[in-house]
Amino acid sequence: MGPPIVDRQRVRLFNLHRDLRGLTSDDSPLDKRSYEEFLIDTCCETVEFAYSYGDQLVAVAIADAGRESLSAVYCFFDPTFRLLSLGTYSILRQVAFCQQTNRRYLYLGFFIAESPHMSYKARFRSHERLIGGEWTAINR
Repeated sequence: MGPPIVDRQRVRLFNLHRDLRGLTSDDSPLDKRSYEEFLIDTCCETVEFAYSYGDQLVAVAIADAGRESLSAVYCFFDPTFRLLSLGTYSILRQVAFCQQTNRRYLYLGFFIAESPHMSYKARFRSHERLIGGEWTAINR
């Protein structure tokens, strides 16, 4: 975990994740500049959680750090490692980071129940959802 890095390896992994999981309607890959604009250029402190298997980078999670919170911006991983549930593992690491740094909240971002790429977020309890304009506690 540390400051975000923009390099060829991360950009390649991002494009691999996006393409093999069918997450884009655009066939053009991101370059270093586009990657940086999308994930790194922010008005707040941004941190990177990088995960390796041996010497191979297999996942990266980008998060924005506030005084009392961490906001999970984006996580991408090598699809050949999908059975390891690296997205879920990354959230558990971010929860541990929040506990270690006395942050009260971890924001997992948008939740779309019908999306197979976002439905995993419902497994983390307890949490709140904005339903009908009101924050509702989900504790089950």
